Amino acid sequence: MNFSYSPLASSDSPQEDICHAQCTHNKLESRAWKYIVYSSMLAALCFTLRSITSLTWGASSQLVLLRPDPYIGLGIATIGIESPPLKPVINLPIAVAQVNQAEQKQIYHEFLKRLTPYGMVYPLDKNITVTKVMSTVMQFRTIDYGMETCQLIADMPSFQDLLKHKKHKLYQLPSGADTLVDIWTLDATEELDVTKLSFATKPRRIARVGQWNVTLGYETLLSPKIPCPSRSILAFELACATEKCDIIMRQDEYPPFMAVYIKQTQE
Repeated sequence: MNFSYSPLASSDSPQEDICHAQCTHNKLESRAWKYIVYSSMLAALCFTLRSITSLTWGASSQLVLLRPDPYIGLGIATIGIESPPLKPVINLPIAVAQVNQAEQKQIYHEFLKRLTPYGMVYPLDKNITVTKVMSTVMQFRTIDYGMETCQLIADMPSFQDLLKHKKHKLYQLPSGADTLVDIWTLDATEELDVTKLSFATKPRRIARVGQWNVTLGYETLLSPKIPCPSRSILAFELACATEKCDIIMRQDEYPPFMAVYIKQTQE
């Protein structure tokens, strides 16, 4: 078997080979630069659109993005007639803070925490203080789907119930004459920053919706039933309505239940 060698075809001039290589390199380099330029332009366009969108939507849309809807599709779900009504939901406040009419720029924020063998724990304990010059602001976020009727309630255990439980309850109530607390709704549709809340910065009052005669052993309806769409914000202010008004109590999740809360129902 005979083998023969056939050289590859080449240009007639070495200069043409060099020119061809340089031209190919220049084309590749040009494409790379075009890709870099186009990518930079696209990134700049995306950044500009994002900035314009943020300015257009404002804080309310940022709040929606912060708390996305967890109930997608439940609005079109079919509920059978035989389905039992849902039990009421007890909803404790997400924020509680005091404001002082005599010191309107003073901020009262106690960040409760407790060191346990398992690490640092942040309990649901909240302080409620109402005096002649100091009031308490409470904010709630409605929870669960379809439980869109709300009522503010104060639950005070009896003295006998307090003695039955080993868990000590911190409270101070004036003796003698009735102690009345006015309940005001506040114009707050976004979550409050209690680290910056003072009498000067608190939301304005909208209306007085109820009054609380603070006495042990009673559950008091502090407001009428109001509509409260899922994931909406409700805010109230508890302010003194009498000359003698020195109330201090710490509410928590332990029995006996001593707290101001919202009851959500399916009505």
